[in-house]
Amino acid sequence: MLLSSSSFFYQNYLQYSIKTQTLTLHDIQHTRKNGYFIQLMSLFNAIPEHNQQWIRYAYMLAPYQGEVAYQLAQHFNPINSSKNVTTLVLEKRQQQYQYWLTTSVNLNYVQAVSPLVNALMKQNNYEQVQELLASYYHHSELLKTAFILALEQGDKQKLKLLKPLLTNDKTLMSFTQKMHQYLRTDDIDENKLINELCHHTRIIQPYATNLDDLVKTEALISQLNNDPLAQHFCFLPVRYVPLPDLQCSHENNEVIQCDESRWPEFMTNQVASHSIIVLPNGGANVHGNTMYLDRFDNVAVLVHELSHFLGFVDEYPLIKNHVFCQYDANHKALNVSLIPKYWLGKRADIRKKVLKLLPWRNYITINTPILSRVSLTTNNHQHVSEVKISLLSQLTSKTKQDSKEILWQIGTPINNAKVNNEPEAIGVYPALTCHNTQVVNPDTGDVLQSVKPLYKRTTLQYFEVEFPALYLQLIDQHL
Repeated sequence: MLLSSSSFFYQNYLQYSIKTQTLTLHDIQHTRKNGYFIQLMSLFNAIPEHNQQWIRYAYMLAPYQGEVAYQLAQHFNPINSSKNVTTLVLEKRQQQYQYWLTTSVNLNYVQAVSPLVNALMKQNNYEQVQELLASYYHHSELLKTAFILALEQGDKQKLKLLKPLLTNDKTLMSFTQKMHQYLRTDDIDENKLINELCHHTRIIQPYATNLDDLVKTEALISQLNNDPLAQHFCFLPVRYVPLPDLQCSHENNEVIQCDESRWPEFMTNQVASHSIIVLPNGGANVHGNTMYLDRFDNVAVLVHELSHFLGFVDEYPLIKNHVFCQYDANHKALNVSLIPKYWLGKRADIRKKVLKLLPWRNYITINTPILSRVSLTTNNHQHVSEVKISLLSQLTSKTKQDSKEILWQIGTPINNAKVNNEPEAIGVYPALTCHNTQVVNPDTGDVLQSVKPLYKRTTLQYFEVEFPALYLQLIDQHL
Protein backbone atom coordinates (compact mmCIF):
# COMPACT_ATOMS: atom_id res chain seq x y z
CA MET A 1 0.00 0.00 0.00
CA LEU A 2 1.39 3.40 -0.97
CA LEU A 3 1.05 6.07 1.70
CA SER A 4 1.04 9.81 1.26
CA SER A 5 4.07 11.64 2.57
CA SER A 6 1.72 14.14 4.19
CA SER A 7 2.25 14.15 7.98
CA PHE A 8 -1.41 14.97 8.52
CA PHE A 9 -2.60 12.10 6.34
CA TYR A 10 -0.17 9.59 7.88
CA GLN A 11 -1.13 10.48 11.42
CA ASN A 12 -4.79 9.94 10.51
CA TYR A 13 -3.84 6.62 9.00
CA LEU A 14 -2.05 5.53 12.19
CA GLN A 15 -5.00 6.63 14.30
CA TYR A 16 -7.42 4.71 12.09
CA SER A 17 -5.16 1.60 12.10
CA ILE A 18 -4.94 1.56 15.90
CA LYS A 19 -8.66 2.13 16.32
CA THR A 20 -9.54 -0.70 13.92
CA GLN A 21 -6.66 -2.87 15.23
CA THR A 22 -5.19 -3.23 11.75
CA LEU A 23 -1.77 -1.74 12.55
CA THR A 24 0.99 -4.10 11.42
CA LEU A 25 4.66 -4.63 12.22
CA HIS A 26 5.42 -3.20 8.79
CA ASP A 27 3.62 0.01 9.82
CA ILE A 28 5.68 0.22 13.02
CA GLN A 29 8.93 -0.26 11.10
CA HIS A 30 7.82 2.42 8.63
CA THR A 31 7.19 4.91 11.45
CA ARG A 32 10.68 4.28 12.83
CA LYS A 33 12.31 4.85 9.45
CA ASN A 34 10.34 7.95 8.56
CA GLY A 35 10.21 9.80 11.88
CA TYR A 36 6.61 9.03 12.88
CA PHE A 37 7.39 6.81 15.85
CA ILE A 38 6.73 9.62 18.36
CA GLN A 39 3.25 10.13 16.91
CA LEU A 40 2.64 6.39 17.08
CA MET A 41 3.72 6.29 20.75
CA SER A 42 1.40 9.20 21.51
CA LEU A 43 -1.52 7.27 20.04
CA PHE A 44 -0.49 4.11 21.91
CA ASN A 45 -0.30 5.95 25.24
CA ALA A 46 -3.89 7.10 24.80
CA ILE A 47 -5.09 3.46 24.95
CA PRO A 48 -6.24 2.34 28.43
CA GLU A 49 -3.47 0.22 29.92
CA HIS A 50 -3.77 -3.57 30.11
CA ASN A 51 -6.86 -4.03 27.94
CA GLN A 52 -6.63 -6.40 24.98
CA GLN A 53 -5.89 -3.64 22.48
CA TRP A 54 -3.12 -2.27 24.69
CA ILE A 55 -1.57 -5.72 25.16
CA ARG A 56 -1.65 -6.40 21.39
CA TYR A 57 0.19 -3.19 20.51
CA ALA A 58 2.50 -3.43 23.54
CA TYR A 59 3.77 -6.75 22.15
CA MET A 60 4.41 -5.06 18.82
CA LEU A 61 6.11 -1.96 20.23
CA ALA A 62 8.09 -3.44 23.16
CA PRO A 63 10.95 -4.83 21.02
CA TYR A 64 11.68 -1.26 19.86
CA GLN A 65 10.81 0.90 22.87
CA GLY A 66 12.28 0.36 26.35
CA GLU A 67 9.49 2.04 28.31
CA VAL A 68 6.83 -0.09 26.62
CA ALA A 69 8.89 -3.23 27.31
CA TYR A 70 9.04 -2.17 30.97
CA GLN A 71 5.27 -1.57 31.07
CA LEU A 72 4.66 -4.97 29.50
CA ALA A 73 6.95 -6.56 32.09
CA GLN A 74 4.88 -4.97 34.87
CA HIS A 75 1.75 -6.35 33.23
CA PHE A 76 3.20 -9.87 33.70
CA ASN A 77 4.66 -9.23 37.16
CA PRO A 78 3.60 -12.28 39.28
CA ILE A 79 2.92 -9.94 42.19
CA ASN A 80 -0.05 -8.59 40.25
CA SER A 81 -1.55 -12.07 39.73
CA SER A 82 -4.79 -13.12 41.37
CA LYS A 83 -4.54 -15.45 44.36
CA ASN A 84 -6.12 -18.49 42.70
CA VAL A 85 -3.82 -18.82 39.66
CA THR A 86 -1.91 -22.08 39.21
CA THR A 87 1.81 -22.53 39.77
CA LEU A 88 2.27 -23.12 36.04
CA VAL A 89 0.62 -19.79 35.22
CA LEU A 90 2.81 -18.01 37.76
CA GLU A 91 5.94 -19.55 36.26
CA LYS A 92 4.94 -18.41 32.76
CA ARG A 93 4.20 -14.91 34.03
CA GLN A 94 7.60 -14.84 35.74
CA GLN A 95 9.30 -15.83 32.48
CA GLN A 96 7.47 -13.10 30.58
CA TYR A 97 8.20 -10.58 33.33
CA GLN A 98 11.92 -11.28 33.26
CA TYR A 99 12.09 -11.45 29.45
CA TRP A 100 10.55 -8.03 28.97
CA LEU A 101 12.64 -6.50 31.77
CA THR A 102 15.74 -7.79 29.98
CA THR A 103 14.46 -6.37 26.69
CA SER A 104 13.83 -3.02 28.39
CA VAL A 105 17.34 -2.93 29.84
CA ASN A 106 18.83 -3.82 26.46
CA LEU A 107 16.94 -0.82 25.06
CA ASN A 108 18.69 1.35 27.68
CA TYR A 109 15.64 1.96 29.86
CA VAL A 110 17.35 2.47 33.24
CA GLN A 111 14.17 2.13 35.32
CA ALA A 112 14.06 -1.57 34.44
CA VAL A 113 17.50 -2.33 35.91
CA SER A 114 16.52 -2.50 39.60
CA PRO A 115 13.56 -4.88 39.16
CA LEU A 116 15.67 -7.07 36.86
CA VAL A 117 18.41 -7.16 39.52
CA ASN A 118 15.84 -8.24 42.12
CA ALA A 119 14.50 -10.97 39.84
CA LEU A 120 17.99 -12.30 39.12
CA MET A 121 19.01 -12.24 42.78
CA LYS A 122 15.97 -14.36 43.69
CA GLN A 123 17.50 -16.94 41.36
CA ASN A 124 20.92 -16.51 43.03
CA ASN A 125 22.46 -15.10 39.84
CA TYR A 126 24.87 -12.81 41.67
CA GLU A 127 27.62 -12.86 39.04
CA GLN A 128 25.13 -11.98 36.29
CA VAL A 129 23.76 -9.14 38.41
CA GLN A 130 27.19 -7.59 39.00
CA GLU A 131 27.97 -7.90 35.29
CA LEU A 132 24.73 -6.05 34.57
CA LEU A 133 25.34 -3.32 37.16
CA ALA A 134 28.89 -2.72 35.94
CA SER A 135 27.43 -0.73 33.05
CA TYR A 136 25.58 1.58 35.45
CA TYR A 137 28.15 2.73 37.98
CA HIS A 138 27.48 6.28 36.76
CA HIS A 139 23.96 5.95 38.23
CA SER A 140 24.29 6.62 41.95
CA GLU A 141 21.49 4.35 43.17
CA LEU A 142 22.62 1.45 41.00
CA LEU A 143 26.22 1.93 42.17
CA LYS A 144 24.92 1.72 45.74
CA THR A 145 22.94 -1.42 44.85
CA ALA A 146 26.09 -3.05 43.47
CA PHE A 147 27.91 -2.29 46.72
CA ILE A 148 25.08 -3.56 48.95
CA LEU A 149 24.89 -6.85 47.06
CA ALA A 150 28.67 -7.28 47.16
CA LEU A 151 28.54 -6.69 50.91
CA GLU A 152 25.86 -9.32 51.42
CA GLN A 153 27.85 -11.83 49.36
CA GLY A 154 31.19 -11.01 50.96
CA ASP A 155 32.69 -10.20 47.56
CA LYS A 156 35.91 -8.54 48.76
CA GLN A 157 37.27 -7.87 45.30
CA LYS A 158 34.11 -6.07 44.21
CA LEU A 159 33.94 -4.12 47.48
CA LYS A 160 37.50 -2.93 46.96
CA LEU A 161 36.55 -1.73 43.47
CA LEU A 162 33.35 0.01 44.51
CA LYS A 163 34.42 1.79 47.72
CA PRO A 164 36.40 4.58 45.98
CA LEU A 165 33.61 5.04 43.45
CA LEU A 166 31.12 5.52 46.28
CA THR A 167 33.44 7.91 48.10
CA ASN A 168 33.75 10.07 44.97
CA ASP A 169 29.98 10.19 44.39
CA LYS A 170 28.88 13.35 46.21
CA THR A 171 25.19 12.40 46.03
CA LEU A 172 25.90 9.39 48.23
CA MET A 173 27.68 11.18 51.09
CA SER A 174 25.24 9.98 53.75
CA PHE A 175 25.54 6.38 52.60
CA THR A 176 29.33 6.64 52.36
CA GLN A 177 29.55 7.96 55.93
CA LYS A 178 27.59 4.93 57.16
CA MET A 179 29.86 2.68 55.11
CA HIS A 180 33.01 4.06 56.75
CA GLN A 181 31.43 4.03 60.22
CA TYR A 182 30.21 0.44 60.23
CA LEU A 183 32.74 -1.22 57.93
CA ARG A 184 35.93 -0.27 59.72
CA THR A 185 38.94 -1.93 58.12
CA ASP A 186 41.38 -0.97 60.89
CA ASP A 187 42.17 -3.57 63.52
CA ILE A 188 40.20 -3.15 66.73
CA ASP A 189 41.88 -3.94 70.04
CA GLU A 190 39.00 -5.88 71.57
CA ASN A 191 40.77 -6.42 74.90
CA LYS A 192 41.32 -2.69 75.29
CA LEU A 193 37.74 -2.01 74.30
CA ILE A 194 36.44 -4.51 76.84
CA ASN A 195 38.58 -3.01 79.60
CA GLU A 196 37.17 0.43 78.79
CA LEU A 197 33.52 -0.50 78.33
CA CYS A 198 32.77 -3.76 80.09
CA HIS A 199 32.59 -4.65 83.74
CA HIS A 200 30.51 -7.80 83.36
CA THR A 201 31.22 -11.41 82.60
CA ARG A 202 28.67 -11.58 79.78
CA ILE A 203 30.27 -9.74 76.87
CA ILE A 204 28.28 -9.85 73.65
CA GLN A 205 29.58 -9.36 70.11
CA PRO A 206 26.73 -8.48 67.71
CA TYR A 207 27.01 -9.23 63.98
CA ALA A 208 24.91 -8.29 60.94
CA THR A 209 25.22 -9.19 57.27
CA ASN A 210 24.47 -5.89 55.53
CA LEU A 211 24.74 -2.16 56.10
CA ASP A 212 21.07 -1.55 56.93
CA ASP A 213 21.09 -4.34 59.50
CA LEU A 214 24.31 -3.07 61.06
CA VAL A 215 22.56 0.25 61.68
CA LYS A 216 19.34 -1.47 62.86
CA THR A 217 21.21 -3.74 65.25
CA GLU A 218 22.99 -0.84 66.90
CA ALA A 219 19.66 1.00 67.26
CA LEU A 220 17.99 -2.11 68.67
CA ILE A 221 20.65 -2.56 71.33
CA SER A 222 20.43 1.11 72.29
CA GLN A 223 16.75 0.56 73.17
CA LEU A 224 17.87 -1.74 75.99
CA ASN A 225 19.22 1.15 78.04
CA ASN A 226 16.15 1.36 80.27
CA ASP A 227 15.62 -2.38 80.57
CA PRO A 228 16.71 -4.00 83.85
CA LEU A 229 18.42 -6.87 81.97
CA ALA A 230 20.84 -4.45 80.30
CA GLN A 231 23.02 -4.16 83.41
CA HIS A 232 24.01 -7.81 83.07
CA PHE A 233 25.53 -7.44 79.58
CA CYS A 234 28.17 -5.46 77.78
CA PHE A 235 27.72 -5.02 74.03
CA LEU A 236 30.73 -4.50 71.77
CA PRO A 237 30.30 -2.45 68.56
CA VAL A 238 28.35 -4.37 65.93
CA ARG A 239 30.50 -6.04 63.28
CA TYR A 240 29.92 -7.05 59.68
CA VAL A 241 29.95 -10.69 58.60
CA PRO A 242 29.10 -11.88 55.06
CA LEU A 243 25.91 -13.93 54.96
CA PRO A 244 27.49 -16.90 53.09
CA ASP A 245 30.13 -17.21 55.84
CA LEU A 246 27.42 -18.07 58.38
CA GLN A 247 26.48 -21.28 56.53
CA CYS A 248 22.74 -20.95 57.27
CA SER A 249 20.27 -23.47 55.88
CA HIS A 250 16.81 -22.42 57.10
CA GLU A 251 13.93 -21.19 54.98
CA ASN A 252 12.38 -17.75 55.50
CA ASN A 253 9.78 -18.79 58.08
CA GLU A 254 11.82 -21.49 59.83
CA VAL A 255 13.84 -21.22 63.01
CA ILE A 256 17.28 -19.86 62.14
CA GLN A 257 19.86 -22.62 61.79
CA CYS A 258 23.50 -22.05 60.90
CA ASP A 259 26.55 -24.32 60.95
CA GLU A 260 28.65 -22.65 63.65
CA SER A 261 31.48 -25.18 63.18
CA ARG A 262 32.24 -23.65 59.76
CA TRP A 263 32.29 -20.00 60.81
CA PRO A 264 35.31 -17.80 59.99
CA GLU A 265 38.15 -17.63 62.49
CA PHE A 266 37.48 -14.04 63.56
CA MET A 267 34.12 -15.23 64.94
CA THR A 268 35.19 -18.50 66.55
CA ASN A 269 38.21 -16.87 68.24
CA GLN A 270 36.44 -13.72 69.44
CA VAL A 271 37.09 -12.34 72.92
CA ALA A 272 33.37 -11.98 73.72
CA SER A 273 31.64 -14.83 75.53
CA HIS A 274 28.37 -14.50 73.58
CA SER A 275 27.25 -13.52 70.06
CA ILE A 276 24.16 -12.03 68.48
CA ILE A 277 23.64 -12.73 64.77
CA VAL A 278 21.06 -10.58 62.95
CA LEU A 279 19.88 -12.17 59.70
CA PRO A 280 17.50 -11.10 56.91
CA ASN A 281 14.87 -13.67 57.91
CA GLY A 282 14.06 -16.64 60.13
CA GLY A 283 12.83 -17.38 63.63
CA ALA A 284 14.69 -16.00 66.65
CA ASN A 285 16.32 -18.50 68.99
CA VAL A 286 19.33 -19.13 71.20
CA HIS A 287 21.78 -21.95 70.54
CA GLY A 288 24.44 -22.24 73.22
CA ASN A 289 26.12 -18.85 73.51
CA THR A 290 24.78 -17.60 70.17
CA MET A 291 21.55 -15.68 69.70
CA TYR A 292 19.88 -15.49 66.27
CA LEU A 293 17.52 -12.65 65.40
CA ASP A 294 15.46 -11.67 62.37
CA ARG A 295 16.06 -8.10 61.14
CA PHE A 296 12.44 -7.25 62.02
CA ASP A 297 12.61 -8.47 65.63
CA ASN A 298 11.95 -5.77 68.23
CA VAL A 299 13.43 -5.07 71.65
CA ALA A 300 10.84 -7.33 73.36
CA VAL A 301 12.19 -10.29 71.36
CA LEU A 302 15.76 -9.26 72.19
CA VAL A 303 14.96 -9.17 75.93
CA HIS A 304 13.30 -12.58 75.73
CA GLU A 305 16.32 -14.11 74.02
CA LEU A 306 18.79 -12.37 76.37
CA SER A 307 17.02 -14.02 79.29
CA HIS A 308 18.20 -17.38 77.92
CA PHE A 309 21.80 -16.19 78.31
CA LEU A 310 20.98 -15.57 81.98
CA GLY A 311 19.69 -19.07 82.61
CA PHE A 312 15.98 -18.90 81.80
CA VAL A 313 14.10 -21.33 79.57
CA ASP A 314 10.94 -20.79 77.54
CA GLU A 315 7.61 -21.23 79.33
CA TYR A 316 5.66 -21.98 76.15
CA PRO A 317 5.61 -25.59 74.86
CA LEU A 318 8.99 -26.54 73.42
CA ILE A 319 9.20 -28.91 70.46
CA LYS A 320 8.88 -32.61 71.18
CA ASN A 321 12.07 -34.12 72.63
CA HIS A 322 13.69 -30.72 73.10
CA VAL A 323 17.08 -31.03 74.81
CA PHE A 324 15.78 -29.35 77.97
CA CYS A 325 13.03 -31.95 78.25
CA GLN A 326 15.40 -34.89 78.21
CA TYR A 327 16.16 -36.20 81.67
CA ASP A 328 19.62 -34.90 82.43
CA ALA A 329 20.73 -33.38 85.72
CA ASN A 330 23.00 -30.98 83.80
CA HIS A 331 20.10 -29.05 82.29
CA LYS A 332 19.23 -26.29 84.73
CA ALA A 333 17.05 -23.21 84.45
CA LEU A 334 16.21 -20.48 86.97
CA ASN A 335 12.51 -20.37 86.12
CA VAL A 336 11.60 -23.99 85.30
CA SER A 337 12.49 -27.24 87.04
CA LEU A 338 11.90 -30.81 85.96
CA ILE A 339 11.00 -32.78 89.07
CA PRO A 340 9.11 -35.98 89.89
CA LYS A 341 5.37 -35.46 89.64
CA TYR A 342 4.51 -37.95 92.40
CA TRP A 343 6.11 -38.57 95.80
CA LEU A 344 5.50 -41.16 98.49
CA GLY A 345 6.07 -40.32 102.15
CA LYS A 346 5.36 -37.74 104.80
CA ARG A 347 4.39 -34.25 103.66
CA ALA A 348 7.07 -32.43 105.67
CA ASP A 349 9.87 -34.70 104.46
CA ILE A 350 8.78 -34.49 100.83
CA ARG A 351 8.40 -30.71 100.98
CA LYS A 352 12.03 -30.40 102.03
CA LYS A 353 13.15 -32.65 99.16
CA VAL A 354 11.09 -30.77 96.57
CA LEU A 355 12.29 -27.35 97.74
CA LYS A 356 15.91 -28.41 97.28
CA LEU A 357 15.15 -28.93 93.57
CA LEU A 358 13.76 -25.41 93.04
CA PRO A 359 16.03 -22.39 92.33
CA TRP A 360 13.27 -20.14 93.72
CA ARG A 361 12.82 -22.09 96.98
CA ASN A 362 13.87 -19.13 99.17
CA TYR A 363 10.87 -17.13 97.91
CA ILE A 364 8.20 -19.73 98.76
CA THR A 365 6.60 -18.90 102.11
CA ILE A 366 6.05 -21.59 104.71
CA ASN A 367 2.29 -21.18 104.33
CA THR A 368 2.26 -21.77 100.56
CA PRO A 369 1.25 -25.36 99.77
CA ILE A 370 3.29 -27.16 97.13
CA LEU A 371 1.84 -30.69 97.51
CA SER A 372 -1.63 -32.18 97.27
CA ARG A 373 -2.71 -35.64 98.37
CA VAL A 374 -3.54 -38.18 95.64
CA SER A 375 -6.33 -40.68 96.16
CA LEU A 376 -6.14 -43.88 94.12
CA THR A 377 -9.39 -45.27 95.55
CA THR A 378 -11.41 -43.51 92.86
CA ASN A 379 -11.47 -44.47 89.22
CA ASN A 380 -8.75 -41.93 88.41
CA HIS A 381 -6.96 -43.83 85.66
CA GLN A 382 -4.69 -40.88 84.82
CA HIS A 383 -3.00 -41.00 88.23
CA VAL A 384 -2.75 -44.79 88.14
CA SER A 385 -1.09 -44.77 84.71
CA GLU A 386 1.39 -42.02 85.60
CA VAL A 387 2.48 -43.28 89.01
CA LYS A 388 5.40 -45.64 88.60
CA ILE A 389 4.80 -49.32 89.38
CA SER A 390 7.23 -49.33 92.31
CA LEU A 391 5.23 -46.62 94.10
CA LEU A 392 1.96 -48.45 93.49
CA SER A 393 3.37 -51.69 94.86
CA GLN A 394 4.58 -49.89 97.97
CA LEU A 395 1.16 -48.33 98.43
CA THR A 396 -0.75 -51.59 98.11
CA SER A 397 1.58 -53.29 100.60
CA LYS A 398 0.91 -50.67 103.28
CA THR A 399 -1.55 -51.51 105.99
CA LYS A 400 -4.10 -49.10 107.33
CA GLN A 401 -2.00 -48.74 110.48
CA ASP A 402 0.94 -47.61 108.37
CA SER A 403 -1.07 -44.95 106.55
CA LYS A 404 1.37 -42.13 107.32
CA GLU A 405 3.04 -42.98 104.01
CA ILE A 406 0.85 -41.04 101.57
CA LEU A 407 1.08 -40.42 97.80
CA TRP A 408 1.51 -36.75 96.93
CA GLN A 409 1.41 -34.77 93.71
CA ILE A 410 3.47 -31.61 93.34
CA GLY A 411 1.74 -28.30 92.67
CA THR A 412 0.41 -25.19 94.35
CA PRO A 413 -3.40 -24.97 94.06
CA ILE A 414 -4.42 -22.29 91.57
CA ASN A 415 -6.64 -20.58 94.16
CA ASN A 416 -3.46 -19.86 96.12
CA ALA A 417 -1.95 -18.00 93.20
CA LYS A 418 -3.60 -14.73 94.19
CA VAL A 419 -5.66 -13.95 97.24
CA ASN A 420 -7.68 -10.72 97.20
CA ASN A 421 -5.33 -7.90 96.17
CA GLU A 422 -2.20 -9.51 97.53
CA PRO A 423 0.79 -10.11 95.21
CA GLU A 424 0.79 -13.45 93.47
CA ALA A 425 1.98 -16.27 95.69
CA ILE A 426 5.27 -17.80 94.60
CA GLY A 427 4.86 -21.53 94.48
CA VAL A 428 5.06 -24.58 92.22
CA TYR A 429 2.83 -24.24 89.17
CA PRO A 430 2.67 -26.39 86.01
CA ALA A 431 4.81 -25.04 83.20
CA LEU A 432 4.02 -25.71 79.53
CA THR A 433 7.73 -26.01 78.77
CA CYS A 434 7.80 -29.80 78.39
CA HIS A 435 4.13 -30.24 77.53
CA ASN A 436 5.00 -31.97 74.24
CA THR A 437 7.40 -34.50 75.76
CA GLN A 438 6.80 -37.23 78.32
CA VAL A 439 9.85 -36.96 80.56
CA VAL A 440 10.78 -40.00 82.64
CA ASN A 441 13.76 -40.54 84.91
CA PRO A 442 15.36 -43.64 83.32
CA ASP A 443 16.93 -44.69 86.63
CA THR A 444 13.84 -44.55 88.86
CA GLY A 445 10.95 -44.58 86.40
CA ASP A 446 9.55 -41.36 87.88
CA VAL A 447 7.35 -39.27 85.59
CA LEU A 448 8.77 -35.74 85.63
CA GLN A 449 6.82 -32.51 85.32
CA SER A 450 8.06 -29.05 84.36
CA VAL A 451 7.11 -26.50 87.03
CA LYS A 452 7.59 -22.75 87.43
CA PRO A 453 7.33 -20.28 90.32
CA LEU A 454 4.56 -18.01 89.00
CA TYR A 455 1.09 -18.91 87.79
CA LYS A 456 0.81 -15.83 85.57
CA ARG A 457 2.25 -15.56 82.09
CA THR A 458 5.70 -14.00 81.84
CA THR A 459 8.00 -12.70 79.12
CA LEU A 460 9.33 -16.26 78.78
CA GLN A 461 5.94 -17.19 77.35
CA TYR A 462 4.83 -13.95 75.67
CA PHE A 463 7.41 -11.43 74.51
CA GLU A 464 5.21 -8.42 75.25
CA VAL A 465 4.76 -9.25 78.96
CA GLU A 466 7.19 -7.54 81.32
CA PHE A 467 10.04 -9.39 82.98
CA PRO A 468 8.93 -10.46 86.50
CA ALA A 469 10.58 -8.88 89.53
CA LEU A 470 11.13 -12.36 90.98
CA TYR A 471 13.19 -13.36 87.95
CA LEU A 472 15.41 -10.29 88.38
CA GLN A 473 15.98 -11.36 92.00
CA LEU A 474 16.86 -14.87 90.84
CA ILE A 475 19.47 -13.44 88.47
CA ASP A 476 21.13 -11.47 91.28
CA GLN A 477 20.98 -14.48 93.57
CA HIS A 478 22.67 -16.85 91.11
CA LEU A 479 25.30 -14.52 89.62
